[in-house]
Amino acid sequence: DEELQPYWLDPRLDYPEPYFLLEYNGVPFSTIGGLQAMSGQKKNGKTFVLTMFMAAILGRGSQRVQDFLPGLTVPERTIDYLGHEPKVLFVDTEMEKLSSAKVLRRVHWLCGWDMKQPDPRFNTLWLRSVKKSEKEEVWSKRFRLIKNAIEAVSPDFVIIDGLRDILPSINDETVATSVISELSAIAEERQMCIWNALHQNPRPSNDIESKMRGWAGTELGNKVTDTLASVKSKT
Repeated sequence: DEELQPYWLDPRLDYPEPYFLLEYNGVPFSTIGGLQAMSGQKKNGKTFVLTMFMAAILGRGSQRVQDFLPGLTVPERTIDYLGHEPKVLFVDTEMEKLSSAKVLRRVHWLCGWDMKQPDPRFNTLWLRSVKKSEKEEVWSKRFRLIKNAIEAVSPDFVIIDGLRDILPSINDETVATSVISELSAIAEERQMCIWNALHQNPRPSNDIESKMRGWAGTELGNKVTDTLASVKSKT
């Protein structure tokens, strides 16, 4: 069956070890070709952590990145594999425009870039204000625009902040499975990392073991190569 041909695994082949876009103190994470999840309770710094990731990727060699993000870097092996300095696409579906712009400027500052000059390696897409049309629901329009942006800028590192806003419901099993499976396929086919920010279920105590919300959180947890949780320290 010709349709099955691309999906057979062959024991005679040596399948390559994965490449990672980031490492922290020598520990690699953020697999190229995979999905990743950033979870946490509301207002617990998920976007802030993802901002640090973007700055570390874009600001290799920047003194500010070295000073403020010690140990967080891109492996040289990965740069050799890519053949270019990595490009980043940040998609914000949640925050107000000013808050999203502050993320953009924080990355510029950490990288030591001109605060008023766009950089072709860093693109920010603000989709909070997307409206429903006669033919398209808001969530599906956002998802289509994200895919269009990926096609347009060919990033190596994508952040979708947050995943819930490209779904009709956090508990829509059919759509959540379809969207997450499509994101997984895009990451594999285009050899990029796609990070997805998703809230955890509310708990009396802020616990790193809290599960991500709804069916979407369960399905995302089944597909990701990395899951990180942002937890505020009480000390």
